[in-house]
Amino acid sequence: MSIYCPLSVELHGVPYPLWGIVDLGARAREDRIRAGVVDPSRSVGLAEGTWASVCDLVITRRNDRRLIAGKAGWVRNGDRWTVLAVHDDGSVAVRRAGHQRGAAVVLPAAYVAERLDLGYAVTSHRAQGLAVDTAHVIAGAATARENLYVALTRGREANHVYVATDSEPVEVDTFRPERVTGAEALSRALRTSGAELSAHQAERVEEEHWDSLAQWAAEYRTIAAAAKPSLSEMVVATRISGQGFRQSQRLIVGLIPEPSWPVPGDLRDGLTDLKNRIENRSQQRLAEAFRADGPWLAALGPVPTEDRARRRWHAAALTVAA
Repeated sequence: MSIYCPLSVELHGVPYPLWGIVDLGARAREDRIRAGVVDPSRSVGLAEGTWASVCDLVITRRNDRRLIAGKAGWVRNGDRWTVLAVHDDGSVAVRRAGHQRGAAVVLPAAYVAERLDLGYAVTSHRAQGLAVDTAHVIAGAATARENLYVALTRGREANHVYVATDSEPVEVDTFRPERVTGAEALSRALRTSGAELSAHQAERVEEEHWDSLAQWAAEYRTIAAAAKPSLSEMVVATRISGQGFRQSQRLIVGLIPEPSWPVPGDLRDGLTDLKNRIENRSQQRLAEAFRADGPWLAALGPVPTEDRARRRWHAAALTVAA
């Protein structure tokens, strides 16, 4: 018996399945029907709009201690079963997966209609504790390595992974996918952890985020944009002064443009503070790279001896460090 484990990605914080579990389950059932394993002539409707017949694999979605499958225990959420019989009243006799005899129970029609699904495809979370002959895992670049490990250790004989190469959003404000290679997607998955952080770790992550060059640069650009005058205000100012308006090319550490328009005092103080932080942190990073003999420094070539060339080299190195 095989099982499909579609993992999921998150777009805008909302879980978005790479492939629908219901669709995969239905496709697996169709394959078994064509192979003559499942006879669809007598079927019963399940919770997600699919159907099941004798020999289909199903999964229960709700704990019910009143339903006892012999010594195999009561019906639990996430248990998998093989259909033994479909009754006229809509109830279904099932046997717990992995058992050749016994371990059977009749699931009432109401439970079947509301809490029973096909069991050919499950998420990696549902796959915890499952053991099958072969596992077919669908993963993407945003898959967490913990989920990938669980899914790829379910099969006794073989575990296969199918990698979606268009599962990563390019930006947070669009669903346009970024095309990556299978190797890149798996590499990203192995670098992505879905483990819950401790309170101390979460605090450190937040501190690092808000005390980072990226955050300061974002804040600088936001404040500068807020201080930018309208086009009409620019025209009036330039006419009074008799000087044309020209966009400055000054860049902080070669990356962040400084505003060329007049900035009010309170906002100017904020920009100055952020600029100092960015420049100081970049200098610190560059000094650390020198101490560690960073390999990227060698790519810039030796430090020139001539003053002007040395200043250009240092400016380039500072940009890379930032």
